[in-house]
Amino acid sequence: MKNTALTLILSLALTAPLAAQERGQKGDRIPPGQQPPPGMCRIWLDGVPPGQQPAPTDCPTAVRNRPPNGRVIFGDDYVKRMQGDDRADHGGRDHDKNGKPKNDERKHP
Repeated sequence: MKNTALTLILSLALTAPLAAQERGQKGDRIPPGQQPPPGMCRIWLDGVPPGQQPAPTDCPTAVRNRPPNGRVIFGDDYVKRMQGDDRADHGGRDHDKNGKPKNDERKHP
């Protein structure tokens, strides 16, 4: 009897976290049409229908204004821009469309 009860308790203890993870994954999906545009972010409120979510905004504002029941969704290029961002490339304006550095007309001492 003790072994059966112990087995039942252990089974429940091991399967409960898996069930909770499965529930969380279903609610985590954001429809593709609701993703923020590149370079922008969006506050996504839990339990609010996609059509009633706040509009995309700049990322610092979204991070600053995120409520407890929300999370910040970053546009596709945000992480790429922030990785290794030393601000020396002026947002890519000193590179051509192929990513090659443009010739710098100015002479530096």
